[in-house]
Amino acid sequence: MIDYFRNTIGSRIRIDRNELSGAFGDIGTDLPLIIGLLIVSGLNPVNVFLLFGLSQIFSGLVYGLPMPVQPLKAVAIIAISQNLGSNMILAAGISLGIVMLILNKSGLIKYVYGLIPECVIRGIQFGLGVNLIFLALLKYIPSQGLSGIILAVVGL
Repeated sequence: MIDYFRNTIGSRIRIDRNELSGAFGDIGTDLPLIIGLLIVSGLNPVNVFLLFGLSQIFSGLVYGLPMPVQPLKAVAIIAISQNLGSNMILAAGISLGIVMLILNKSGLIKYVYGLIPECVIRGIQFGLGVNLIFLALLKYIPSQGLSGIILAVVGL
């Protein structure tokens, strides 16, 4: 059994400085989104971090490296900025997972990828980022008073 894993999975997994820096890069993006999601939605932190960790391990074993899940980052940003509840987040995650599975297994993902121009994707990302900026400027920074303003300036 150990030889099976060593020969099939072990040959595809590479741990070097590039992978290590990529892992910390993902943490820098994912951790603030997860914490924001936990604060806004009231989700159970143990369940969220456990499932996040297991999904990273699973994708690492399947693909040879942990895969970032960009659509779920968009769901997290929308949930934070729109103050969505846990049921809505769960439904969005499951629905998105089903759609991505169907697109991937049917091969339609390549077709859909070719249909959507890069500028549309960048525009959506930009819009979500602006949405988070306005949320921070209008709700979170003022609620902390002077210390919130100082932290925001230092964070820039």
